[in-house]
Amino acid sequence: MTSFHHGITGRESQSGKIPIRDAATNIIAMIAFADDADETTFPLNTPVLVTSINRALPKAGTTGNLRKNLEIMAQIASPTLVIIRIADPFQFPEFDQSIVIGTTDENGKRTGLQALLTVKSILGITPKIICVSDTETLDVANALGAICKRLRAYAYITPRQSSGDILEKAEDAVNFRNMLAFREIELIWPEWTNGNVFQGAQEEVFLEPTSYRIKEGMHPTGECSLTYDLFLNNEKIESNAIVSGMDVSDIADAFMDMIYSIFDKYPQIQLAGAEGGQGYFQTYSAIDGGSGDIQKAPVRLVIKQNPSRADDLFPLLTDFYTSQPFASPIEVISLGLSNFNGVG
Repeated sequence: MTSFHHGITGRESQSGKIPIRDAATNIIAMIAFADDADETTFPLNTPVLVTSINRALPKAGTTGNLRKNLEIMAQIASPTLVIIRIADPFQFPEFDQSIVIGTTDENGKRTGLQALLTVKSILGITPKIICVSDTETLDVANALGAICKRLRAYAYITPRQSSGDILEKAEDAVNFRNMLAFREIELIWPEWTNGNVFQGAQEEVFLEPTSYRIKEGMHPTGECSLTYDLFLNNEKIESNAIVSGMDVSDIADAFMDMIYSIFDKYPQIQLAGAEGGQGYFQTYSAIDGGSGDIQKAPVRLVIKQNPSRADDLFPLLTDFYTSQPFASPIEVISLGLSNFNGVG
């Protein structure tokens, strides 16, 4: 009986450092849809690593919720993202939640939420926060919970009806929670009713763009130039085009002049500039005939850094709030409104 021991025995290492395994909890995985997204950058049902939202935005398209989600995230933080683009589940008369839940196809490829199980093998990282915005029905939520349990991850969702509409009553949200079998799911209800979480409930309001300015004390002499891509109605109409400004005595005015010269060739796009170096680029498309209403057209202006140009103005553009330089490319006009906050 001398070998009998009751209780807990602890053995403590007397030499060397004890390794501690840590887990990165800041990686977000997002299931999103956009039929017009670049298929090379965002192939269907394939995990894609995004370390710069500014670089991803020009490839995100304008339909679906991929672009909207990226713009909202860009205003709050700059996370490491894993994006899995799926087919539009709202393309049919009724919401098709099976597209979101996913399966394993005849070729052995996982789709939808199931593709999250391949992130570790493809990208070498494991997401710890998962979101499936606009599609969180009860069946999707339970499938998401099962994935979270396997990945030891967490998810925040807005409870929705089987049609994809947000639940209207608090008691319905409570019943939704009671029918979930996973503690890894946290409900956010009611949802923000606007694409921009900072603006509250308001109809027909477009996302606020990134505010930018030109770095003070680093203005070039002589000419300055911008290299850009221009999209109109989801079609790239100018690629790697260059516009030059001659008078740089006032760099803010020179910048605005270059922006104006880009759009002078397109009368359907109207620009409005304010005094004091601040300009608002309102991109509208006039609809002829009918009621003659003015509708916002999907106009996108993407500015790129051009190392081959000594007069390139891009390196002088900084974030208005953080004063940090941008990574190329950036969008200065996105679906309707953008602003330039002068020199500072």
